Amino acid sequence: SLTADWVSWSIPKPAWEDVVRGAQGTNRRTFGYNPSFLYPAAGGIDHLPRAFLPHVRPPRLRTEVVRIHARDRRATLSSGETLRYSTMLSTIPLPSLIERIEDAPPDLKESARGLRYVSVVNLNLGFDAPSPRSYQWVYFPEPEFPFYRVGIYSNLSAATVPAGASGFYVEISYAPGRTPDVERLTDESAAALRRVGLVPAGARLRCARAVDIPCAYVIHDRLRRNSLEAMRDALRRAGILSVGRYGAWEYSAMEDALSHGRQAAHLIGE
Repeated sequence: SLTADWVSWSIPKPAWEDVVRGAQGTNRRTFGYNPSFLYPAAGGIDHLPRAFLPHVRPPRLRTEVVRIHARDRRATLSSGETLRYSTMLSTIPLPSLIERIEDAPPDLKESARGLRYVSVVNLNLGFDAPSPRSYQWVYFPEPEFPFYRVGIYSNLSAATVPAGASGFYVEISYAPGRTPDVERLTDESAAALRRVGLVPAGARLRCARAVDIPCAYVIHDRLRRNSLEAMRDALRRAGILSVGRYGAWEYSAMEDALSHGRQAAHLIGE
Protein backbone atom coordinates (compact mmCIF):
# COMPACT_ATOMS: atom_id res chain seq x y z
CA SER A 1 0.00 0.00 0.00
CA LEU A 2 3.04 2.32 -0.05
CA THR A 3 3.30 5.07 -2.65
CA ALA A 4 6.44 6.45 -4.30
CA ASP A 5 5.21 9.84 -5.49
CA TRP A 6 6.78 11.66 -2.54
CA VAL A 7 10.39 10.49 -2.84
CA SER A 8 11.57 11.83 -6.21
CA TRP A 9 13.05 15.01 -4.69
CA SER A 10 15.72 12.99 -2.85
CA ILE A 11 16.83 10.77 -5.75
CA PRO A 12 19.90 12.11 -7.60
CA LYS A 13 19.44 12.33 -11.38
CA PRO A 14 22.92 12.27 -12.94
CA ALA A 15 23.48 13.00 -16.60
CA TRP A 16 24.88 10.22 -18.79
CA GLU A 17 28.27 11.97 -18.79
CA ASP A 18 28.32 11.84 -14.98
CA VAL A 19 27.62 8.09 -15.06
CA VAL A 20 30.54 7.54 -17.44
CA ARG A 21 32.90 9.72 -15.41
CA GLY A 22 31.80 7.93 -12.25
CA ALA A 23 32.63 4.55 -13.80
CA GLN A 24 36.04 5.91 -14.79
CA GLY A 25 36.66 7.34 -11.34
CA THR A 26 37.06 10.86 -12.71
CA ASN A 27 33.78 12.43 -11.60
CA ARG A 28 34.20 15.31 -9.15
CA ARG A 29 30.56 16.33 -9.00
CA THR A 30 28.63 15.80 -5.77
CA PHE A 31 25.07 14.44 -5.75
CA GLY A 32 22.19 14.37 -3.32
CA TYR A 33 20.15 17.00 -1.53
CA ASN A 34 22.71 17.68 1.22
CA PRO A 35 26.28 17.30 -0.08
CA SER A 36 27.09 20.49 1.85
CA PHE A 37 25.29 22.35 4.63
CA LEU A 38 25.78 25.02 7.29
CA TYR A 39 25.99 24.33 11.02
CA PRO A 40 26.63 26.74 13.93
CA ALA A 41 30.32 26.91 14.87
CA ALA A 42 29.42 27.02 18.58
CA GLY A 43 26.54 25.44 20.45
CA GLY A 44 24.01 23.49 18.42
CA ILE A 45 21.27 23.80 15.85
CA ASP A 46 19.01 25.32 18.54
CA HIS A 47 20.56 28.66 17.55
CA LEU A 48 18.12 28.66 14.64
CA PRO A 49 14.81 28.57 16.60
CA ARG A 50 16.26 30.74 19.39
CA ALA A 51 16.90 33.47 16.84
CA PHE A 52 13.13 33.90 16.46
CA LEU A 53 12.38 34.40 20.16
CA PRO A 54 13.21 38.15 20.37
CA HIS A 55 10.71 38.79 17.58
CA VAL A 56 7.66 36.95 18.95
CA ARG A 57 5.52 37.02 22.05
CA PRO A 58 6.95 35.03 24.97
CA PRO A 59 5.81 31.42 24.40
CA ARG A 60 3.56 29.74 26.95
CA LEU A 61 5.33 26.53 27.85
CA ARG A 62 3.87 23.34 29.34
CA THR A 63 0.41 24.39 28.19
CA GLU A 64 -1.52 22.06 25.90
CA VAL A 65 -4.59 22.51 23.74
CA VAL A 66 -6.76 19.62 24.92
CA ARG A 67 -10.06 20.36 23.15
CA ILE A 68 -11.12 22.33 20.10
CA HIS A 69 -14.65 23.33 19.16
CA ALA A 70 -14.20 24.20 15.50
CA ARG A 71 -17.66 25.59 14.83
CA ASP A 72 -17.22 28.25 17.53
CA ARG A 73 -13.47 28.54 16.95
CA ARG A 74 -12.80 27.90 20.60
CA ALA A 75 -9.87 26.06 22.19
CA THR A 76 -9.60 24.74 25.75
CA LEU A 77 -6.14 24.58 27.33
CA SER A 78 -4.78 22.10 29.86
CA SER A 79 -4.91 24.93 32.41
CA GLY A 80 -8.69 25.06 32.00
CA GLU A 81 -8.57 28.39 30.18
CA THR A 82 -10.67 28.81 27.04
CA LEU A 83 -9.45 30.90 24.12
CA ARG A 84 -11.21 32.16 21.02
CA TYR A 85 -9.30 32.18 17.76
CA SER A 86 -9.78 33.52 14.26
CA THR A 87 -7.01 31.35 12.80
CA MET A 88 -5.20 28.53 14.58
CA LEU A 89 -1.73 27.46 13.48
CA SER A 90 -1.00 23.89 14.57
CA THR A 91 2.26 21.95 14.31
CA ILE A 92 1.31 18.89 16.39
CA PRO A 93 0.84 15.56 14.58
CA LEU A 94 -2.20 15.75 12.30
CA PRO A 95 -4.04 12.73 13.82
CA SER A 96 -3.62 14.19 17.31
CA LEU A 97 -4.99 17.54 16.16
CA ILE A 98 -8.10 16.04 14.57
CA GLU A 99 -8.72 13.82 17.59
CA ARG A 100 -8.95 16.95 19.78
CA ILE A 101 -11.66 18.55 17.61
CA GLU A 102 -14.85 17.70 19.45
CA ASP A 103 -17.19 18.49 16.57
CA ALA A 104 -15.10 16.96 13.77
CA PRO A 105 -17.15 14.78 11.38
CA PRO A 106 -16.87 11.05 12.16
CA ASP A 107 -15.42 10.25 8.72
CA LEU A 108 -12.67 12.85 9.25
CA LYS A 109 -11.70 11.29 12.57
CA GLU A 110 -11.79 7.81 11.06
CA SER A 111 -9.43 8.87 8.25
CA ALA A 112 -7.07 10.52 10.74
CA ARG A 113 -6.91 7.36 12.85
CA GLY A 114 -5.86 5.44 9.74
CA LEU A 115 -2.76 7.56 9.16
CA ARG A 116 0.35 5.47 9.84
CA TYR A 117 3.82 6.30 11.05
CA VAL A 118 7.04 4.87 12.48
CA SER A 119 8.28 5.89 15.93
CA VAL A 120 11.91 6.58 16.86
CA VAL A 121 13.86 6.75 20.08
CA ASN A 122 16.86 9.04 19.69
CA LEU A 123 19.74 8.29 22.06
CA ASN A 124 22.19 11.11 22.72
CA LEU A 125 25.43 9.53 23.93
CA GLY A 126 28.59 11.21 25.20
CA PHE A 127 31.96 9.44 25.49
CA ASP A 128 35.17 10.55 27.20
CA ALA A 129 37.30 10.09 24.07
CA PRO A 130 37.15 11.58 20.56
CA SER A 131 35.87 9.51 17.66
CA PRO A 132 38.67 8.21 15.42
CA ARG A 133 36.38 8.64 12.39
CA SER A 134 35.61 11.86 10.53
CA TYR A 135 32.09 10.83 9.47
CA GLN A 136 29.20 13.17 10.24
CA TRP A 137 26.55 10.48 9.97
CA VAL A 138 26.42 6.84 8.91
CA TYR A 139 23.56 4.50 7.95
CA PHE A 140 23.42 0.92 9.23
CA PRO A 141 20.88 -1.23 7.33
CA GLU A 142 22.23 -4.52 8.72
CA PRO A 143 19.94 -6.27 11.24
CA GLU A 144 22.77 -6.98 13.71
CA PHE A 145 22.85 -3.32 14.73
CA PRO A 146 20.24 -1.89 17.14
CA PHE A 147 20.21 1.42 15.23
CA TYR A 148 19.68 2.41 11.60
CA ARG A 149 21.54 5.72 11.70
CA VAL A 150 24.29 7.30 13.79
CA GLY A 151 25.38 10.93 13.73
CA ILE A 152 28.45 12.43 15.36
CA TYR A 153 27.73 15.86 16.86
CA SER A 154 31.39 16.46 17.65
CA ASN A 155 32.33 16.07 13.98
CA LEU A 156 29.87 18.80 13.04
CA SER A 157 31.37 21.20 15.57
CA ALA A 158 34.01 20.57 18.24
CA ALA A 159 32.21 23.14 20.40
CA THR A 160 29.30 20.74 20.97
CA VAL A 161 31.33 18.61 23.44
CA PRO A 162 34.04 19.10 26.08
CA ALA A 163 37.64 18.87 24.92
CA GLY A 164 38.75 15.30 24.32
CA ALA A 165 35.19 13.95 24.18
CA SER A 166 32.72 12.88 21.49
CA GLY A 167 28.96 13.15 21.13
CA PHE A 168 26.61 10.93 19.13
CA TYR A 169 22.95 10.70 18.26
CA VAL A 170 21.72 7.17 17.67
CA GLU A 171 18.34 6.57 15.99
CA ILE A 172 16.36 3.41 16.69
CA SER A 173 12.96 2.83 15.11
CA TYR A 174 10.09 0.94 16.69
CA ALA A 175 6.45 0.18 15.97
CA PRO A 176 3.84 2.53 17.50
CA GLY A 177 2.33 1.16 20.67
CA ARG A 178 5.51 -0.54 21.82
CA THR A 179 7.71 0.71 24.65
CA PRO A 180 11.42 0.56 23.82
CA ASP A 181 13.80 -0.63 26.54
CA VAL A 182 15.98 2.48 26.65
CA GLU A 183 18.51 1.09 29.14
CA ARG A 184 19.11 -2.04 27.07
CA LEU A 185 19.27 -0.10 23.81
CA THR A 186 21.77 2.33 25.33
CA ASP A 187 24.09 -0.50 26.36
CA GLU A 188 23.73 -2.27 23.00
CA SER A 189 24.29 0.94 21.05
CA ALA A 190 27.42 1.88 23.00
CA ALA A 191 28.84 -1.61 22.42
CA ALA A 192 28.00 -1.45 18.70
CA LEU A 193 29.67 1.94 18.31
CA ARG A 194 32.85 0.48 19.79
CA ARG A 195 32.54 -2.61 17.58
CA VAL A 196 32.43 -0.63 14.34
CA GLY A 197 35.23 1.70 15.39
CA LEU A 198 33.26 4.91 15.78
CA VAL A 199 34.24 4.94 19.46
CA PRO A 200 37.63 3.78 20.82
CA ALA A 201 37.45 0.42 22.59
CA GLY A 202 38.43 1.89 25.97
CA ALA A 203 36.16 4.95 25.82
CA ARG A 204 33.65 5.27 28.65
CA LEU A 205 30.05 6.32 28.21
CA ARG A 206 29.74 9.42 30.39
CA CYS A 207 26.23 10.62 29.63
CA ALA A 208 23.10 9.36 27.90
CA ARG A 209 19.75 10.97 27.20
CA ALA A 210 16.83 9.47 25.33
CA VAL A 211 14.34 11.51 23.29
CA ASP A 212 11.17 9.73 22.19
CA ILE A 213 9.75 10.83 18.82
CA PRO A 214 6.35 9.10 18.45
CA CYS A 215 5.52 10.27 14.90
CA ALA A 216 9.06 10.39 13.56
CA TYR A 217 8.41 9.20 10.01
CA VAL A 218 5.11 9.38 8.17
CA ILE A 219 4.23 6.28 6.17
CA HIS A 220 3.26 7.43 2.68
CA ASP A 221 0.53 5.00 1.74
CA ARG A 222 -2.60 5.17 -0.38
CA LEU A 223 -4.82 6.22 2.52
CA ARG A 224 -2.63 9.23 3.18
CA ARG A 225 -2.50 10.14 -0.52
CA ASN A 226 -6.26 9.80 -0.98
CA SER A 227 -7.43 11.54 2.20
CA LEU A 228 -4.81 14.14 3.17
CA GLU A 229 -6.08 17.00 1.03
CA ALA A 230 -9.66 16.47 2.25
CA MET A 231 -8.41 16.67 5.85
CA ARG A 232 -6.54 19.90 5.13
CA ASP A 233 -9.59 21.42 3.43
CA ALA A 234 -11.83 20.54 6.38
CA LEU A 235 -9.36 22.12 8.80
CA ARG A 236 -8.97 25.26 6.69
CA ARG A 237 -12.74 25.74 6.67
CA ALA A 238 -12.55 25.67 10.47
CA GLY A 239 -9.79 28.28 10.49
CA ILE A 240 -7.04 25.78 11.31
CA LEU A 241 -3.75 25.61 9.41
CA SER A 242 -1.88 22.37 10.12
CA VAL A 243 1.75 22.87 9.09
CA GLY A 244 5.29 21.62 9.62
CA ARG A 245 6.62 18.09 9.38
CA TYR A 246 4.00 16.71 11.76
CA GLY A 247 1.14 19.05 11.00
CA ALA A 248 1.39 18.64 7.23
CA TRP A 249 1.97 14.90 7.77
CA GLU A 250 4.92 14.65 5.43
CA TYR A 251 8.64 14.06 5.27
CA SER A 252 10.32 17.46 5.52
CA ALA A 253 13.22 19.24 7.18
CA MET A 254 13.92 22.40 9.17
CA GLU A 255 14.11 24.62 6.10
CA ASP A 256 10.68 23.33 5.02
CA ALA A 257 9.26 24.18 8.45
CA LEU A 258 10.53 27.74 8.04
CA SER A 259 8.91 27.92 4.61
CA HIS A 260 5.63 26.57 6.01
CA GLY A 261 5.66 29.23 8.71
CA ARG A 262 6.29 32.00 6.20
CA GLN A 263 3.48 30.79 3.94
CA ALA A 264 1.09 30.49 6.89
CA ALA A 265 1.93 34.03 8.02
CA HIS A 266 1.08 35.34 4.56
CA LEU A 267 -2.23 33.45 4.56
CA ILE A 268 -3.16 34.76 8.01
CA GLY A 269 -2.24 38.31 6.99
CA GLU A 270 -4.40 38.31 3.87
